[in-house]
Amino acid sequence: MKVFQIAWAYGPILMLSLPLAANDHSFPETRLFQKALGLSPSVGVVSDVWGIQAGQAPQFLILEDVHEHGEAQAAIASAILYGRKQWKASTIFVEGASGAVERPAKPRTGAEWAVVRDPEKRLQLFGLESPSVYRQNLTAYQQVKKLRGAALEELHTTQLLRRAVGETDPALEARWALWERLLALKLRPSDYTQLLNTPFEKPNAPHLAEALGWAQRFYVLADARSSIFLEKARNVETEGPRVLVVGGFHTTEMVKRLREAGESYLVISPTITRPANDARYARRMDESVSALLGAAR
Repeated sequence: MKVFQIAWAYGPILMLSLPLAANDHSFPETRLFQKALGLSPSVGVVSDVWGIQAGQAPQFLILEDVHEHGEAQAAIASAILYGRKQWKASTIFVEGASGAVERPAKPRTGAEWAVVRDPEKRLQLFGLESPSVYRQNLTAYQQVKKLRGAALEELHTTQLLRRAVGETDPALEARWALWERLLALKLRPSDYTQLLNTPFEKPNAPHLAEALGWAQRFYVLADARSSIFLEKARNVETEGPRVLVVGGFHTTEMVKRLREAGESYLVISPTITRPANDARYARRMDESVSALLGAAR
């Protein structure tokens, strides 16, 4: 068993940067499932569903995580316990660990609280990570963090000079805005698709070019992890639907692959009324990086 005990880097950032429509259950299909589940919109919303009728158990129950956020974790715990009661779900698949995870003595996440509070004591945690890919993703995160300040300084200098002489246009301004979101690791799934479909020339600024390269690698590896998550979850024997608790960035790729495979799913997004604590989250990330590097020696 390998447990990394991490609050993963892009979970809260990406979830909070997703457009509000991602938490909008205005489509009749999702409204129907919201009502059938008895899920209060103040807790969370059914943001996507495919392949099942209201009341049926999906093959995959995907809970979009916002790490280090109390509201989100409470909603996730409630959704997991609902899945256990209604559909006999038995296994919760989580980021930041690999293989079977021991019952936590001091729960900190919604998934851990659900395991502790399960009256039947049947819920178990299972980590979805490939340790090698996970460490590569952490390395990319570290490099972006190290280079971000100098890269942004070069980008802002370029913007000032080009704007001063009138050498700019809407397309260039849009590219700069995309680069800023990329360096902040706050890309939306649509931003990532844009990067893949319209690659850009490296800027003539050394720190900026290097930081953008690492940031792109960060997202490519994050995308690879989405595929790894599904394959690992599919290969584990479990009762009831497979419950996956993952950051919002992974959801787009995962539901696409589930549809292609003809596997049913239901996605629940927690309702957020206040921002996450990014400073505390960054500290947890640094602690996790240090622990992993120490274990690798």
